[in-house]
Amino acid sequence: MSVDWMIAPKIRCDLRGWSGPNYSGYETLSRIFAAGGRQKDDIDGLAFGSCWVVAPFGTRVIFSCAPEADEQWLSSPWRAVVIRKGSSFMTKAGLPGIRIPDLNWLDKPNAQRTDPDFQEGFPQAKTPDEGEGWTFGTGYNLRNRIHSIRIDKIKL
Repeated sequence: MSVDWMIAPKIRCDLRGWSGPNYSGYETLSRIFAAGGRQKDDIDGLAFGSCWVVAPFGTRVIFSCAPEADEQWLSSPWRAVVIRKGSSFMTKAGLPGIRIPDLNWLDKPNAQRTDPDFQEGFPQAKTPDEGEGWTFGTGYNLRNRIHSIRIDKIKL
């Protein structure tokens, strides 16, 4: 099942996803361009367990278990990640990014693998605008249940 995309204007972002945790399984790559449009693979939300997000600082990506048309999507599990200085890593190309080895758990933003001994839930927020830190959301059990991806910019 392909995810629904909601992309704000003038967004640049690369989203590399894997069907399993710890960047395992089937791999996809979607590129969003500032001039508009998305290129490469469709993401299967029922096989989306871990990902990398590479984007400019201030980019927010929200993974939601609700479809785009659902106006009550905040009542479904969702997770937002924000590319921020101090809570991201720099790629070999010098671009900021975040690694999420398991959508259900909080790890360091540059984690190579999720560590079962140190897994913890991510902070809970009622809305994306109320969230604090680099990752937050509501609910758990997002892995392999993503129906929509929202990408926008926020002021840091």
